[in-house]
Amino acid sequence: MNDKKDKIKQIQREGLSDTEKLDEILEMVKANREDIDAIRRYMRRMFVSKLIYWLIIITITAGAVYAARPYAKKAMETYHSVKETFEKTSDVVEKPAHMFQDVKLLKKLFELKSE
Repeated sequence: MNDKKDKIKQIQREGLSDTEKLDEILEMVKANREDIDAIRRYMRRMFVSKLIYWLIIITITAGAVYAARPYAKKAMETYHSVKETFEKTSDVVEKPAHMFQDVKLLKKLFELKSE
């Protein structure tokens, strides 16, 4: 960048004719155009590579979700089964009298049979 500024200052200081100045400016414009084209090519390549990168990431994520779906379903079924079992056992702990009602009934049946 400084080289270009120095070149402009040099053109202004020298006693060049207008056509020589225009030729110098034309050379600078061509060099700038090449630099701009290189930057555009770089930006285009980066855009395409980022697009491909994100498409790969999204595809892998979607595939992983699809592949993990049966395992997640099985895990949810296991969770619900454990939850139901826990609720049944918590009822026994909270209300143990229900279990003893059956025992009393059995006692009465055995007493009747033994008589």
